[in-house]
Amino acid sequence: MIGRFWGMDGSWETAGCVRYAKGMPVFPDSRGARPPLPRHQPPLELGAITHEGVPLRIAAATFPNGRVALFLTKYLATERRWSINVPSFELARNETLVKTYDENAPLRPVMLATGLFEDTGERVAVGFVTLELWRLTPTVMERLEPLLAASSG
Repeated sequence: MIGRFWGMDGSWETAGCVRYAKGMPVFPDSRGARPPLPRHQPPLELGAITHEGVPLRIAAATFPNGRVALFLTKYLATERRWSINVPSFELARNETLVKTYDENAPLRPVMLATGLFEDTGERVAVGFVTLELWRLTPTVMERLEPLLAASSG
């Protein structure tokens, strides 16, 4: 799929299969600080996977701007962030940007095999990293509806 990036005039332009967002900071902000995981509401468990013999739960909450936040938990503690919040990048309600590099790379096929997500094929360049744009399946969106409604109201 063809990606887009902000041109000099502020409009979207095509660039291979990666979308570049104008003025995007290095992950996740220019100070290099990691934003906290969403904690303003209890997470909703979506499923479970096993990685290297360790059971991990797939959980969802919302970022402060109402977008879906995905993360993996191990023994009730946050193990890995799966989705990244880029507020200046427009997403549909059922889309999320996911971190599939570094320590999350081996989990990519396992997460897709759950059937909870679909890879759209689009990539978004944010600073020095590239995030994947994934779509949440209708079944997941139905389960997340109360969570999303609570965060928007």
